[in-house]
Amino acid sequence: MGHLSETKMAIMNLLLSEGELWQSEIARRLGLSQVTIREHLLELEKAGLIRTRKMGNTVVYRVNEEVVLNYFKSFPALYKLIIDDFIECLEKLRKEKIPETDSD
Repeated sequence: MGHLSETKMAIMNLLLSEGELWQSEIARRLGLSQVTIREHLLELEKAGLIRTRKMGNTVVYRVNEEVVLNYFKSFPALYKLIIDDFIECLEKLRKEKIPETDSD
């Protein structure tokens, strides 16, 4: 997965806690411009860490649970205690049955 910047981590944490958000709401909550957020969202999407789907004319973003879960599950057992809560949140998101995404 490589190094994630503070902004990208903030976006991931926000999406993890909220499930799905649109770009302007992410920008508002993080106090950053939509242009800045869009750049980070594009990088996260390219890396496969987030997914998108369209709701009318709006694109909503969410964590790509499968990719992130597989990444964390591959960590050595030493780190398992640290990430158990994170995995639990991802599993919960997956079970909420948010409609499948259309990545464009």
